[in-house]
Amino acid sequence: GSTGGGSRTVLADAGCKTKQQRSPEKRSSSVSASKAQVSRLRSSYQTLSEWKHRKGCSPDQKVFIVLAGYPDLREALLRRGWFMNEDKASKHFDFKWARATDIDHDKLLPDQMVNHFDCCRGLTTKIGLTVSLKQSRFYTSVDMDHYYPRAFDLYDPLDRAEFVLNFKHSKAESILRAFLRDVDCGSVQDTFSQDVVAIASKVCMRLVTDPEDVMDCGPLAVDLGCVPAADWEVLQQVNLDDPTKPLEGYLKEDVLDQMVNKRSTRIAPKKLEESEADKKGTKDKDTKKDKKRQHEGTKPVVLSAPLSSFDKPRGQHLIRQVRTTLAELSEKSRQHNINGTRNAWIVKPSGKSRGRGIQVMRELDEIFKTTESDGFQWICQKYIEQPQLIHGYKFDMRQWILVTDWNPLTVYIWRHPYLRFAGQRYDETLADRSEFTHLTNNSIIYNMDGFSNKNSDLDAHGYMWFKQQYQEFLHSTYCKCKKHHTPWLEPPPYTCDYFGVRWEDVMFVAKEEDDEDEEE
Repeated sequence: GSTGGGSRTVLADAGCKTKQQRSPEKRSSSVSASKAQVSRLRSSYQTLSEWKHRKGCSPDQKVFIVLAGYPDLREALLRRGWFMNEDKASKHFDFKWARATDIDHDKLLPDQMVNHFDCCRGLTTKIGLTVSLKQSRFYTSVDMDHYYPRAFDLYDPLDRAEFVLNFKHSKAESILRAFLRDVDCGSVQDTFSQDVVAIASKVCMRLVTDPEDVMDCGPLAVDLGCVPAADWEVLQQVNLDDPTKPLEGYLKEDVLDQMVNKRSTRIAPKKLEESEADKKGTKDKDTKKDKKRQHEGTKPVVLSAPLSSFDKPRGQHLIRQVRTTLAELSEKSRQHNINGTRNAWIVKPSGKSRGRGIQVMRELDEIFKTTESDGFQWICQKYIEQPQLIHGYKFDMRQWILVTDWNPLTVYIWRHPYLRFAGQRYDETLADRSEFTHLTNNSIIYNMDGFSNKNSDLDAHGYMWFKQQYQEFLHSTYCKCKKHHTPWLEPPPYTCDYFGVRWEDVMFVAKEEDDEDEEE
């Protein structure tokens, strides 16, 4: 016994190593050899038929590969008698479900099917979809403003400049809308001053002015469609929540120009520090500007005034002018009805799904500060401030389609779309920016307290409705007929009641799938 132990000691001292003591170089070469062996084994099966024979798979069985989770899909295929190929990199399959990056489209055989088309980011990413819809008007003669809230790529300097201009126009319109709300309500004490209303009205009037009417007038033609710096210097200080409290920390004109014209939205550290310092000193600088104006004989613009100040002739003229301007905007702007009194925008990272990273914002400084990361592109889209609500909740419709071919384009449409609701009631003041109020993604609101409970307002579990429930809501809410003939109103199919089971027995929350972000 001692001799055996001594021999082992001598062998160890002589430099012989066990499996655990093997050098990193040898372990690496061993792994490489194993990979090479697996690769040779894969290539030894020249055809799918040969692979099936080696694996004991029946010749008439279909073979599938499923990557990145999706246990329900895997189990459904197995129940149908399909054979699962567990080699994720194998070329032998009839159907493969995987991330787009795990599919080699160049090596696909004519009879093989996968779950992603090649080069499809023009439809499957937010930036790709936005760009594609903008370009679609050249082929369809239909501008996307008819059906898609205006959106901008904040990585593109041209789009950024267009967004900033649109933001300024939208704020001017929001001021006019809020002003008329105060006038029609009559119960508020203070509103925007006559100077602010006049400037905002002038900005919006330029949007509805026919270029041919001012072609011969140089100054008017130059300013048409623009927001002069002097006008924006006033409007950017206006607080849409409380006219009596000026906004602080807005972007200086030179910093805004720099952010618009550079390649990405990231601010240089030095400039960012300067910008932050400028924000802290805004009050002092504004005071200096006021003193300078007074010294030069120019009075600073007052931002708020009593509502009663509009009782005089000039005030009444401004009220009529605002009503006329908004009426013309309603006729000429396809997206007038989605605007509101808060100038809200929604910021989305282009390559993320399931509502992740989406935020509601209302000021240029917070929008650019949030999107200064160069990790991915950002889309900034106009928030729909006047959405249709169901019992006070925002909702969207999920319409599933299956595209089986691009040429000829072949699309199958599921005839039973469903509705998804936000988790909290919508507040038009936008005081609460909670994702549970503004987003309807089920993967977001299932984290909300009480999600698993039945919502009494909607009379539903899981904050979802069938299409038939929406049809019933529309009919009961908007139909004014005394007699009704509604054979198309039917109970929703595929419900628990339809199959005679209890919701409590089958309810579940799907397992979290792997992310399928499209990194730009």
